[in-house]
Amino acid sequence: MADNNLNFDLDAPAVPTLTLDPTPAAVPQEEKPAAAPAPEAQVKLTPEEQAMVDQFAQKIDITNSQQVLQYGSACQKKIGDFYSSCKNCYFSHGDENLTGDGNYHIPVLNEDGTLNTVLMFIDSNAYLTWNFFSGFDIIHDDQIEWYKNTIKIIGAECGKKPEEVNSLAFFHIPPKEFREAWEKFYRGDKSVIYHHGFVGEKDNYFGYPKTVEGKFFNEMVKFGSCKGMFMGHDHLNTLSLTYKGIRLTYGMSVDYLAYKGIDKRHTQRGGTIIEIYDDGTFDTKMLPLDDIEHKSFFETGR
Repeated sequence: MADNNLNFDLDAPAVPTLTLDPTPAAVPQEEKPAAAPAPEAQVKLTPEEQAMVDQFAQKIDITNSQQVLQYGSACQKKIGDFYSSCKNCYFSHGDENLTGDGNYHIPVLNEDGTLNTVLMFIDSNAYLTWNFFSGFDIIHDDQIEWYKNTIKIIGAECGKKPEEVNSLAFFHIPPKEFREAWEKFYRGDKSVIYHHGFVGEKDNYFGYPKTVEGKFFNEMVKFGSCKGMFMGHDHLNTLSLTYKGIRLTYGMSVDYLAYKGIDKRHTQRGGTIIEIYDDGTFDTKMLPLDDIEHKSFFETGR
């Protein structure tokens, strides 16, 4: 990108001014026309933080028509405004009447134009009261109904039942059933299929909502369309399991700031490749950053 100084309004306070007089002189009042809106305050970053932002921004290719976006639960709507304004980015705010922001879908077609898979992007929301101590939120009932109705409409257009329309769900906060699947696998339950990855969070932590009961996973099991769920949130987890017919996968992490000391960790850092085949089945592969860097070193010496 030519300009990386993006003005994200994160409600940062105005920069204070220094003064030796705690009681400034009164400013004469003048009658003026309505003042223009004050410029938005900008977030002040340290040189190290700005360097990280610049480095990350250079990796974003907004002209790449293969690129879509699903951001984390704590991001602001204005980040979505920026991405949705980019000509070749598929991100959409979605239906404004739904809970959250960024509920949208993308059909994936075969070469002959027939439907292969529907990618469903869902806002798993943040906290119950926008306060960390209130607990993580869930995917709400209206979002679940939107998912089902979208698949039903697409299925009707293709002459298929909903359970015959393959779909993959992308969101941020994992459902509690991911932890449930991990515990069963750990105890040797053969109904859970292990694919790759590990649980790197302390005490086998899964950051699922604990204050309220989410319905999304069980509703998708009954609905029959969703074949895979992809999530983030727990930055050190890279696990991929199939449970009750749905493959649950943590994406690898790219951040260096989320946790204290995470910049020194490396086994979780990289990308996740999703391969969708002509028959609608799919597979995932981990792409560790270490492998990319080592391959680059041996090929180029840098």
